[in-house]
Amino acid sequence: MGLYYNRYLDELGNHYLRKANETLKCIQCEITHNKREAILMESPNWDLHKSNISETVIMINSSLITDNGKGIYHFSRDMRQSNNLFHYVFQDDTIERNKYGGFDVRLPYVWQYNENFTHSVYMDNNTWMNNRDLILSIDGHYAEVNITRTKFNNNFCKDGLLSIGAWKKSC
Repeated sequence: MGLYYNRYLDELGNHYLRKANETLKCIQCEITHNKREAILMESPNWDLHKSNISETVIMINSSLITDNGKGIYHFSRDMRQSNNLFHYVFQDDTIERNKYGGFDVRLPYVWQYNENFTHSVYMDNNTWMNNRDLILSIDGHYAEVNITRTKFNNNFCKDGLLSIGAWKKSC
């Protein structure tokens, strides 16, 4: 589980560990038999203050994600005005027999957004097999998305396989 805060210090004096650039690398890992999410990323606080942009790269390469309650889930409470920018990189992975979800991310609007500061999702040479209620959902603010050489075999999809959308709910 990763928690990403929107600023370093709040009005009560609480300090939040927040890096300008952070990379989480899982290479040749086995993420299996978890009752809930295989990977959970959360931005739990909403805050109107502008702070520096933090960029986080979540890289999963040559790994096995199997037999979990859910797959990869990302929720941002700071959907309207975030200081967090996320980059997902999945390469040469096998994702199979997960019970619910798959890749479900809601990327927040970044107040300093421009073509150089945008979220990204990159998936190359992955295999998604025998998952239940599978969905690849990339929602929220603008993201560069590249899905290449990826196989989807024998999955049960609840509402469709791929959903790329714009977050519509009011906060």
